[in-house]
Amino acid sequence: MPITIADIKLYNVEELAELLHLTERTIRDLLRTGELRGKKFAGRWYVSEEWLRDTFGTPDAMEDAPEARAAGGA
Repeated sequence: MPITIADIKLYNVEELAELLHLTERTIRDLLRTGELRGKKFAGRWYVSEEWLRDTFGTPDAMEDAPEARAAGGA
């Protein structure tokens, strides 16, 4: 369960792996290379819900993407 600090949801590596159906190692690699934005605190990575939206976009933005239109999305 993500932690909430001042209305900001923070997910750790284990939660992201489950949420995104990826391995914990893949999540850590994405964080290390900067492909996924996060911060390390007390030896643990955390990613905010806002950073996830920035990385993956909103559902509306995804429907407007050229790849989605080509696949019959919008």
